[in-house]
Amino acid sequence: NGRDDHAIDTRIAAASRAMGALKGFFSRREIDIHSKRLIFEAIIINLLLWGCESWALRKDHILKLERFMNRQIRRILKINVWQVKDEHITVEQLRGQFDNIISVRTMIDVRRARFIGKIARDDVDSPHREMLIAFVHNTRNVGRPLLSTKESTLHSLQRLLEPIQGIYVDHLGSLNEWYFSALDPGFWKLAIAHLRDPSQPVPEKPNRDASFHPRRSRRRRGRSDSS
Repeated sequence: NGRDDHAIDTRIAAASRAMGALKGFFSRREIDIHSKRLIFEAIIINLLLWGCESWALRKDHILKLERFMNRQIRRILKINVWQVKDEHITVEQLRGQFDNIISVRTMIDVRRARFIGKIARDDVDSPHREMLIAFVHNTRNVGRPLLSTKESTLHSLQRLLEPIQGIYVDHLGSLNEWYFSALDPGFWKLAIAHLRDPSQPVPEKPNRDASFHPRRSRRRRGRSDSS
């Protein structure tokens, strides 16, 4: 039906099973919180967010994923719902107690940024690279269409590049600015680091190579250069 509800429910079920299998590990007092957080991200979060780069996420999807992660963190920290209510424990405080783990939305933004960066820097003639500038001529039906993967990825790009001075990602996700920035792996890595941890320095916008244009494939450039 064009929605990702089933995929998200499947990932939550897989992460829940892994959480049950690791119950003994997370309950051991001699293991420090930092180590538990690393294992939690390496296994539980990877299972939870596997394939999230292609999800078209609505707000209720993000909320469902955030609630699942917070519930598992409470299990690890042995904090019940009554303690949360009585002691007024906020989500930020809960994550802070769990070695300052980042939110699910930020995790998804980071994964998407890495994914889109790899695609942008791939061979110009690769199929997934050419999909960045693909479009169709068909007219859409009347009414608001379903949230698309493009829109969802666009929101992640906007949150990634918002702090960068001189880079603006419009509502269409035009390649004019962010694409050329993604071609610089050093800059892209620093931008992702700042997204994960806002205390990290904000990178400067990389210099743009005007001789390269995303709509010109290597094959076309070769023909134009030889003529």
